[in-house]
Amino acid sequence: MLLDAFNQDLSQAYKVLSSFYLYGITGDILDELSEEFELSPDMDPSEDIEEDFFNLISSPAAVLPPYESLYATDIAEHGSIKGTIPEDVSRFYADAGLDLAPEMTTIAPDHIGLEMLFVSYLIENNRIDVLRRFFSLHIISWVPHYCDLLKEEAQTAFMKEIGGITKELVLTDFEDLSHG
Repeated sequence: MLLDAFNQDLSQAYKVLSSFYLYGITGDILDELSEEFELSPDMDPSEDIEEDFFNLISSPAAVLPPYESLYATDIAEHGSIKGTIPEDVSRFYADAGLDLAPEMTTIAPDHIGLEMLFVSYLIENNRIDVLRRFFSLHIISWVPHYCDLLKEEAQTAFMKEIGGITKELVLTDFEDLSHG
């Protein structure tokens, strides 16, 4: 089945956000974010954005490490998860036929960047039932809250904007999946 333009754009939006959360600020990622979400790369000096990203997300002492298991501690109440959150996320990946690339195995499976990449994959492959379950059990249970924290803690307008964009995308898609 060929993807329609809307789903191609949606998949691309998740890929761009995935790259940002996994790799931070590079020239290519800034360009993709600017193009995909009409962000001004001149919002803040790139050095300030890099420092904000490092302090918030990627340093060993990050203020907001981007892992679901740190924010969705009560997820077991949904009743269908056995084991830890990273184990359950890994099962979703495996059940969808995905093996993580060797460079990704050093990152916990519940990293926001990997989860966003998985959402993109599910959209591209029209796996809507799996997408609904993954959103219900994982994405919606922590990403909006994480984005609120990101907007509160960020020192740059750019990082605050990324938090808002991510939250809006997730909430809109969850609403569409819930009623579609």
